[in-house]
Amino acid sequence: MNKILIVDDEPLNLDILVNTLKDQYDIVALKSPKEALNLTKKEAFDLILLDIMMPEYNGYDICKQLKQREINSDIPVIFISALSTVDDRLMAYEAGGEDYITKPIDPNELKSKVEIALKHQTNIKQLHDTIENVTSRVKSIRLIADETQLMTNFFKKLLQVETFEELSRLTLSIFEQFKLNVTFSIFLPERKPVYLSTKGRVSPIELATIEKAKNKNETIHYKSISVFNTDFITLVCNSMPINDKKYYEQLLEKITTLIDAINISFKSLLRSKQSRQSLVEKNKQLTDTFSKTESIINMIETMLKKNDETISRITNELIDSVHQDFMFLGLSEPQETEIIKLIEDNERKIQEVLSKNSELDSKIAMAKALLSL
Repeated sequence: MNKILIVDDEPLNLDILVNTLKDQYDIVALKSPKEALNLTKKEAFDLILLDIMMPEYNGYDICKQLKQREINSDIPVIFISALSTVDDRLMAYEAGGEDYITKPIDPNELKSKVEIALKHQTNIKQLHDTIENVTSRVKSIRLIADETQLMTNFFKKLLQVETFEELSRLTLSIFEQFKLNVTFSIFLPERKPVYLSTKGRVSPIELATIEKAKNKNETIHYKSISVFNTDFITLVCNSMPINDKKYYEQLLEKITTLIDAINISFKSLLRSKQSRQSLVEKNKQLTDTFSKTESIINMIETMLKKNDETISRITNELIDSVHQDFMFLGLSEPQETEIIKLIEDNERKIQEVLSKNSELDSKIAMAKALLSL
């Protein structure tokens, strides 16, 4: 039921107004305009019927004061007066009046104008509500679009990250852009834990919360605080918008998506680092093997050269010695011929061996060249 305030210093007029409207509306009737001004500060009304000619204040002044108050500015005012000139009506509208009824009061006109004013007021309220709803939806859509763009840019940067430190800074940055109050820790093998906060400082209670939550491997919600756990990250998000259920659920989903993506990136970087370390170790082993092989080849090459030189020297000394001793051996000519032939055959065989050693030298040189690549 609509609530109407009637202000008129004449009891007879007041009774007529009240009796005409009391069956349809909740009526509050006052003779004093001052009381009316005080009451409207405490109680809400859907409509005010206001006499113009009163001893303390005239109706124009009261209407102007009401319209200057934020809590009363939307209440429609219908003036009731014996004054009926055009100027009187214009003054009423300039003061902020919705309508004007002249005395003596016609009950049907009164009911009709009250009904129209209340219906008009209802339509205005509905229009305001619609505008607020549309504005709220537009803000929500813009917020979703902005956050979606932030996430898209973040995922692009995530693909370019090469170090743990760079990934940590990027993680802090995305939550700062979301304007979230978060504190998180990063736990990586063989590294000290890293603690970061969008506030800049990690409080002792946040450290304690992270330490207790990190081993539970689950998401925890308590009032406006949410704790997210993954393999490498524990994140505490304070001041979650629990009063806005729809946005709260959307935000939870986005944070979960971000945390999962960040965790995967840390895992990928860790595997990449381990792979690089393994490759470095294998390269070191190969380098050591090549070095040892090269040393052995150099040693063999040196030994072959020495053997070639020794064989050539001994062979030449043997041939010279035989030729010098032929005259003292007393051999027959056929025997000398046979021995010389035997020496020449062996000399040829020795040259073949030396030739093969030369081929081996060539292969050793090729092996050394390959090792140096």
